Amino acid sequence: MFSMDEEYFAELQKECCWFTLPFFEELPNVDPNKDILNDPIWENDTYVIRHIFAMIFGGFGFSVDLKNAKLLATIKFSQVESQSPSDKSLKNPAYISWLGKYAQYNILLGTVFAYLHNYNIAAYLLMNGLKTRAITLFMPYCDFIKHIISKVEEMPSEPAEYLGCGFSVNEPIGGIELNGGTLFPQVAEMLIPSLEGDNGEMVLSYRGSQRYGTLKRLHSTRSENFNNIIDVYEVLLITRKFELKKLRLYFNGYFTHENRHQIRVPNGFHINPWSEAAEFLEIVY
Repeated sequence: MFSMDEEYFAELQKECCWFTLPFFEELPNVDPNKDILNDPIWENDTYVIRHIFAMIFGGFGFSVDLKNAKLLATIKFSQVESQSPSDKSLKNPAYISWLGKYAQYNILLGTVFAYLHNYNIAAYLLMNGLKTRAITLFMPYCDFIKHIISKVEEMPSEPAEYLGCGFSVNEPIGGIELNGGTLFPQVAEMLIPSLEGDNGEMVLSYRGSQRYGTLKRLHSTRSENFNNIIDVYEVLLITRKFELKKLRLYFNGYFTHENRHQIRVPNGFHINPWSEAAEFLEIVY
């Protein structure tokens, strides 16, 4: 049994550096003597990503060079961001293709910042990549991301200050039922990780094939406005300036058959359009 950390993950990636184990993928070799910035191969994303991986982990004859790995990854990340299609429909093949590339550069740049020990930025980018639901990672990469999030959990944080729906027991998010219904607490685990701040805040929780992040239920309490018991949840949040905050949310987990898909979201937040919650839940204002 192993314990995942940066050193162990680096050893794995040095031997086989990519997002997934490339048993069936034709991945290019890279040349440590080539100036990639002044080469036409710069437009080949697979080659560039492979090159940056080699610089992070010291594979393929490269020395570890986090400074230039950060430079190259940042340039490509900005380039890809600027190429986002105007039609952001999940039915648009060009958008789906772009989303996969965007996810890769989030994960890649987040990995660079992890090895620079800037864990707030690393966690923000890694989680942003995961939340596209457009990338498949091999298991050690998943464990590595969980390790980075655990490092963030150990860091000091301040309470996030928001007002309105979601931030008081009398204005909970979740179900709209006031006086009954059936308790479905699992909706909180679908809804809260899907939240995105209107000002770019990243909720540090994600539920895909695995669970990542810091979401936890603290306790239950009563409300003057609801006969239903209200649950209190806490999750870490990283602002667009990469400040670490603790977000406390009040959640009504009671639903009737008629309103089982109708929910309220917190003031200042919206649902990630690529999330499971966006598929199944209807926002009520």
